[in-house]
Amino acid sequence: MNGKEDLKQRINPVFYTAQATLMSLCLAGVKDARLLAERLVIDIDSVMRGSEQEAVFGTAGNTVMEMRYRIMNNLIQTLGNGTILDLPCGYTPRAIDERFRDKRYIGCDLPAVTDALTPVMDVLLKERGISGKEYHSADATNYLSLRSALASVKGEICVVTEGLAMYLNPFELAELCRNIRRLLKEFGGCWLLYDPESIPLALATMRTVLGENGLATLRSLWSAYSDKSGMQSDFNVMMIYGSAYRRGVIGLKEFLGGFGLKAERVPVVLYLPKLNSLAELPDGINVELFKALAPLCVWKLTVDEDFREPDSEGRDEDFDMSLRSDDGVMQIRLRGRLDSLSAPKLLAAYEQAAEEEKPQKIVIDVSALAFLSSVGLRLFGTMAEQVGDGNLTVRGQSEAVQRILEWADLSEQIRLL
Repeated sequence: MNGKEDLKQRINPVFYTAQATLMSLCLAGVKDARLLAERLVIDIDSVMRGSEQEAVFGTAGNTVMEMRYRIMNNLIQTLGNGTILDLPCGYTPRAIDERFRDKRYIGCDLPAVTDALTPVMDVLLKERGISGKEYHSADATNYLSLRSALASVKGEICVVTEGLAMYLNPFELAELCRNIRRLLKEFGGCWLLYDPESIPLALATMRTVLGENGLATLRSLWSAYSDKSGMQSDFNVMMIYGSAYRRGVIGLKEFLGGFGLKAERVPVVLYLPKLNSLAELPDGINVELFKALAPLCVWKLTVDEDFREPDSEGRDEDFDMSLRSDDGVMQIRLRGRLDSLSAPKLLAAYEQAAEEEKPQKIVIDVSALAFLSSVGLRLFGTMAEQVGDGNLTVRGQSEAVQRILEWADLSEQIRLL
């Protein structure tokens, strides 16, 4: 692993969940998943070894992943939208699925994923004579990166997100909703969102397959992914609201409506295939699963044309920084957006300067910072640990950045001015 790759993976530990998802698809017999794993040189046996992996790759866990992937594919196939924007695409074989041969496909994910996936998929696509498929590095909270991925697209798009919301804090989730609304406003089309009811869907599946042990296994599965990916352990707003209960549905529709998005709930059982993961279990399991999933839905979002979009000035600024050290104090100035695309640049510059200067204190000026992601927050925490709690100061924050810092509750590590 070279230094550049190491930085990307350290900044974005969720990279590892792409491997875990692909392994589940392999074990579930999803077409081309094993071929893709082999081309990516992922050692299936080593990834699955150990108790943590047993939690992830048991029959119930594989069923959850297979169901999510195949339901979404079946739903996409029914839509007329010409371009699929898969966000995040992960390590899935969707681009080479024969059902989407006539659709343009654009897969977006963090650089740690797309840098490995793109050359492999380019070869596979060429071998099969499939065109109109491409991959781009993007951050879901970074509008410019998403818009750049669609630079050559004309006509309606279908934005697909599976499992993305669990990685986002409330501020990132708001950015995601704003960004996709802007894209749909320009291109037309819809947003297929699996995440709001993903926890109830997973729990219904676990209980059907494992009975009363279903909840405990779901918690184990969640813990395994959380530990490996470094993601937050709490379910966020979208997952809390997304449930089979009317109050939750109304609450989420109101939440999404605040970003100019209209929601339609599409029953998952309309697109539920016979699952390979359940092949070894009694036939009655499929019937029981159908009943358990009957109240649950995928969300289809479209633009509310009557919504008045607020001013987005400053949110789209490119990242820039300056760094200097003087008398043991490292001075850092940040501009634009500190997110998963820009954080590796800051980390690389910081580590090089810290190795040379050995700073005792760090002062970060964020007066020109438009947005601070959870990746940026983790990086601030890492810096604070290295110079000692209380020796890192953040100053000049806007009201928006102040709210993010207060939510993160880094007061024991970082001084705010």
